[in-house]
Amino acid sequence: MEKLGRLVSTRPLITVIVIILITLAMGALAGTLETEMGWESWMPDTKEVRAIDEIDDDFGNVEYAEVLVKSHVSDMLTTAGMLDVLHVVKALYEDEQVNSTLSETKESIHIAGIIAGYALRETSLAPTIDDRIAQIEQMSDAEIKASLASFLEDTSIPQSYRDEALMTLSKEYTETGKAKATAVFLFIDRSVGLDEVREVELRIEDIVKDAAAAGNSDMSVYGDLLLDYHVEEETMTQFVYVFIAATIGTVVISYLNFKRVSDIIISGLGLLFAVIWCMGFAVIMGWDLDAMSMLVPVLLIGLGIDYSIHTLMHYRERYRSEGDVRRAILLAIAAVSVPLLLATITTAIGFMSNVSSYFLAVRHFGILAAVGIVFCFIVMNSFVPAARLLLDQRTVSKGKALGFAAEPDEGEKDATRKNSGMLLATGERFLKIPVIVIIVAVVLAAAGGYGATLLEINYTETEDLPRGAEIGKTLDYINSEFDVQATEAMSILVKGDITDPLLLQRIEESLANMYDDKYVQKQDGYPMVEWLLPFIYTYANSEADPAFAETYLEYDTNNDGVLDSPSRESLTVLLDRIYSSSGETEFLLHKDDDGQYDKLVLRLYTNTENFKYSHELIKELEKDVEPIRAVANDVAVTGLPLIYDLMNINVRSSSLFSTLYCALAALVVLTITFFMMGRSLVLGVITTIPVVLVVFWTYGTLKLLGFPLNFEVALVGALTIALGIDYSIHVSYRFFHEQREGYDAMTSYRNTVMHTGRNIFFSAITTAFVFIAMMALNTEATTYFGAAGAIAIIYSFIAAVVVLPVLLILRNRLQAK
Repeated sequence: MEKLGRLVSTRPLITVIVIILITLAMGALAGTLETEMGWESWMPDTKEVRAIDEIDDDFGNVEYAEVLVKSHVSDMLTTAGMLDVLHVVKALYEDEQVNSTLSETKESIHIAGIIAGYALRETSLAPTIDDRIAQIEQMSDAEIKASLASFLEDTSIPQSYRDEALMTLSKEYTETGKAKATAVFLFIDRSVGLDEVREVELRIEDIVKDAAAAGNSDMSVYGDLLLDYHVEEETMTQFVYVFIAATIGTVVISYLNFKRVSDIIISGLGLLFAVIWCMGFAVIMGWDLDAMSMLVPVLLIGLGIDYSIHTLMHYRERYRSEGDVRRAILLAIAAVSVPLLLATITTAIGFMSNVSSYFLAVRHFGILAAVGIVFCFIVMNSFVPAARLLLDQRTVSKGKALGFAAEPDEGEKDATRKNSGMLLATGERFLKIPVIVIIVAVVLAAAGGYGATLLEINYTETEDLPRGAEIGKTLDYINSEFDVQATEAMSILVKGDITDPLLLQRIEESLANMYDDKYVQKQDGYPMVEWLLPFIYTYANSEADPAFAETYLEYDTNNDGVLDSPSRESLTVLLDRIYSSSGETEFLLHKDDDGQYDKLVLRLYTNTENFKYSHELIKELEKDVEPIRAVANDVAVTGLPLIYDLMNINVRSSSLFSTLYCALAALVVLTITFFMMGRSLVLGVITTIPVVLVVFWTYGTLKLLGFPLNFEVALVGALTIALGIDYSIHVSYRFFHEQREGYDAMTSYRNTVMHTGRNIFFSAITTAFVFIAMMALNTEATTYFGAAGAIAIIYSFIAAVVVLPVLLILRNRLQAK
């Protein structure tokens, strides 16, 4: 570090130029940074995640969008309600962008079309949208309800079709015969590319808004890519405001400390450079900016200013005593380099502990924040003092005095004494009752630890959306008001020889196991599932292909849906015929490049109450599919309920292990450092203890406040150690330095508080403000994270100026004995 001080003090202009050139290069890279707000950014490369992608690619390759239509009169099953549905569907069909990307093999599903089609079954097998509109216009409200009831009771209609009808209706229909809402399912061809699918979903959203304005019903749209788009757009917009607010707040607080505009400008530029370097690094790593890594620039604003505060304030002290700008810069860097380096190492280790996380986004966040804090250390200890040196040398060369060169006037001294004196007086009171302080701290930690075990784990699809976002309201409504939800569908991917009769028999056995599953949706007691054999039976009886119907009856002579003694040969013939006859077969059956049927998928409709009971559902399904596992090459149970279950069951373990790794690493680093400096093995342990207590205090407070344990809150343990230990390091280092100067314990304590106490106070309130600013993002996740972070910082400061001095003084007393 001495070399760094000499380099900066002897070649300040070169230092500034090098930093600016690096910033320009990193800035060019940062300009290409892209964003990714979907759940994919969270998940690692697991079998379950790969299965979702595999199903999307190999089975139809469609993306669904859902139009929610809600009645103004609490019943959509009226003439006016059905016409609203048909008119919005017609508008969608007539839009060239939308119509050209709708799947050619999977038709849209909507209750108005089903009712009109059933009423027209005697006259038209394939009525147009205009035919359906004309038919509904002729029907009364009562006739619409009667037609739907007849359709659902008609046993000649395949059960899967009747299930689809119920899927479009809000859940009160089965009890009241009324439906306050209905859904229209559109299937978009994913082969056009996900960017185009997103544009189509945005176009659907615009068309639906226009239709809602012209009709008698409320309408909105949900789609996975549409959700990602709104998360990205609304979060990015609010992120800019939060970043600006955090910067302004940091500037204001810094001015209260520096009282010099040029110090603030230099520090602000240093922070900006570090953020740019960090974003450039993300591009080098090939990462996108997700909801977690987006928090890193805001964090760096609060953390990086700490380096500037300590460096520039020490520079002022040295200049007053030395009277030479260059030497003052050299001595300031030498004085703060060790504690700042220690703080950097421990903070970086703290962030890097998140690499142990199960979640991809948390790993990226940890690495990016760790690298960012290192960049802050480099820039704030090179560019900031170098720029300060150049400006002050210029001022001195003109014969002008530096604004801070004179000793502070009595007013300034009184203010400083008042601020530091409050800390000192408070601290000395606690030093008189050290045992009580330690007992209280430990008891509170124990209570907090118990509270941490009681934190409820919770993650929902909408918690990263700003509160009040329309698409979030739509998704919440769908999840709460519809029994059968496409958002909660599960899939079972089966790999093997699909022409093996034993495999199909085992699938039937697995489905029978689902009859008593609590969270699998049922219709007349049967699991609501789409899979190959029922589809073949339905198609054979649909009159869509009489030739195929004749072929089917050769293998199911009594037409009961159960094949007669199937063999590999007969199944091969049947599958070849259905695969060539109906394009919808590809949504359930996969044929490889050699023409072999190697995969099929079963799609289950489930209801876990917005993923609340996902874990129970997965346990049921894993047990259900055991017969399939016995004969198939591979079986994967997957879907969004499973993804959220994986998230929830891993969030606590990720939090625990990252916190433990961080605490152990900090303990090792500090113990080694203080031993090398003063042959003390205890000082590193003592410095670490207060911030470990703070972790428990923080989690206990979060429990009292009713916070859930989501991804962001789970970071707080490691984050508390990573950030909070900086304050303890500065206190311990200054106390150690004062004792090496020959002062006794109490004098060392007073000098530490009078000099270092003020700096860590401003550092703490700046960082706490940044966390509070994060709450302005107005999402559930960042509100919890911002509040938890601010609480942790405040507790860390208290622990550093109350608990740590008690431990240091007790250590000295014990050594004296």
